[in-house]
Amino acid sequence: MVAGLAGCIDDGSNGAANGDDAEEFPTQPINKLIPWSEGGGTDVFSRQTQSGMEEFLDETVQIENVAGASSLTGLSELYDQPTDGYHMGTATPPSSTLAWLLDEPEWDVTEFEPIGAIGSFYYTFIVNSEYDHIEDFEDLRNAYNDGEFTQVGYQGIGDASDIIVELLRDEYDFGWEDKVPYDGGGPTREAVDSNEVPAGVVTNTTGQGADEDGDSHLVFSVSSEELPYDEDLDTIANYDGPNMDFIANFTLLEVAPPGTPEEYLDVLSEAVEAGVTSDEAQEWAEDTANDLYYLDREESQDVLEDAVAGIEDNIDVDAYREQI
Repeated sequence: MVAGLAGCIDDGSNGAANGDDAEEFPTQPINKLIPWSEGGGTDVFSRQTQSGMEEFLDETVQIENVAGASSLTGLSELYDQPTDGYHMGTATPPSSTLAWLLDEPEWDVTEFEPIGAIGSFYYTFIVNSEYDHIEDFEDLRNAYNDGEFTQVGYQGIGDASDIIVELLRDEYDFGWEDKVPYDGGGPTREAVDSNEVPAGVVTNTTGQGADEDGDSHLVFSVSSEELPYDEDLDTIANYDGPNMDFIANFTLLEVAPPGTPEEYLDVLSEAVEAGVTSDEAQEWAEDTANDLYYLDREESQDVLEDAVAGIEDNIDVDAYREQI
């Protein structure tokens, strides 16, 4: 009879944390998946909070970049990982939620277990510095409408930046002819820096780096939020057209595979907070004017759900699915 019951006993591998295991957790490195390429905003934020997390956990946090399909390649891989507490990753609503709505994979992005948020960033446009006469949105729009520019770079098919360039053309008379997809902000910046494309959509974190290095320069923000890095930077909110904040303002959410036990999520959430509030991360945020902050698990769940609702309330997802 005992032998017959052995296969029915939960050993904790499928989501229920054993009490002793929870008290000792973690006892091995944490695997953190970034669903974008190195050098983009998500990657930069994650690496800035990494050492603070490691100090709190007394374990290594191993970061792996798995780019593709506007973050869906990496998130799909994360979704299927074991629920043992040793797997986490970063979602970027509304970008990741938009990609999920457009692609309609078999898994549900809202089923991820929120751990906590580590900050926000915003979509901006950069232009190769060869074109130093392009100083604001109006200059860039004229360059496209007059035929000086034809191509615009963005961060992947189905990404929020994809919809942004479509909305700019439809609602702001931004006459690009060809949009060129890249796997995230890092590759998009590289394409603009090298003049493979004259302009592209990147996060403000990536844009600030380009601006400081000098190969490209920031031209305008798609968000109505004032960017501390450059309070005089032009914003799309200065022009006639719909507000784009619902798709231009991102929250970086740390998430775990569905079914990860609460006990592990609580520890990971504390580690995320420690990473955000560490001296190293705070110094970086102050020096670079990046929006670094912590949200708890409940607040993060609200962000994830609100991002889906915001997209569905503002754009026709079915129509854009056919358009892109």
